[in-house]
Amino acid sequence: MAWAGSKGDGTWVRGRGPSRVGAGAVALAAVALAAVALAGCGGPKMKVPSDLEKDMDVLTTKGRRGTTRDGGGFEFGPYRVEEVQRGWSNPKGFDVFEDFTPLPGGGYKYTFAGGGERSMTGKCATPEPEKIQELDGSVTVKEKSQTVACLCELGAKVEAQVFVEDLAGEFGGPVIVRDVELRATGIYGLANGDKHPVPAGYQIDADDGPVAGVEVLPGKARIWIREDLKKQDVRALSCAVAGLMLFEPEIKADKKKD
Repeated sequence: MAWAGSKGDGTWVRGRGPSRVGAGAVALAAVALAAVALAGCGGPKMKVPSDLEKDMDVLTTKGRRGTTRDGGGFEFGPYRVEEVQRGWSNPKGFDVFEDFTPLPGGGYKYTFAGGGERSMTGKCATPEPEKIQELDGSVTVKEKSQTVACLCELGAKVEAQVFVEDLAGEFGGPVIVRDVELRATGIYGLANGDKHPVPAGYQIDADDGPVAGVEVLPGKARIWIREDLKKQDVRALSCAVAGLMLFEPEIKADKKKD
């Protein structure tokens, strides 16, 4: 398979204390506990595209409540996402993404374990802001918090890589899994008929159709993996999908999906 953004050498070209407690305090505590419960298992859910409703193995996360913070993790199927480290940065390895300079402290790292194999290291970065020289000599700084690049490494070998960015309001980008070239596209539809301002999930496609899908909204989520994939490919792809589940793009006040 070949994707138009690939140079063919593994480099991707970007698309541009005690006391008495009153009844009121008890009531407030009950409300707080209810809110925590809702964050863990309630809230909006992604509308599942029809392409992901057949020939797919469906995995559901365990232990994923709200967003995953430092030291946290979750499970799905035989896999475990562990030791999540936010505010991480190390530029090593990200030179496979053209014109990409990781923002110091702007990334995250995690351990991807399970599946009967050695653990992989997942690492993701957001890029430094772009400085644009205007015609009047002034410099405009363009933030890139809506872009993420991820690598999944088994020892010194990169098993999967993902690059997702917001292009004109639509998130997407290339995915490489064990040298197979795929593409991720944002899914915005919600089960209640609404549209989410940033992706509620992603669908990952090959030339012959979908190979995976993932919900990325906070809380319990589902992952779809095409049932005929090889075990090694499933594991590498699942590691890449975990990186997308940890990505938190900014929701801008004026950003809406029609």
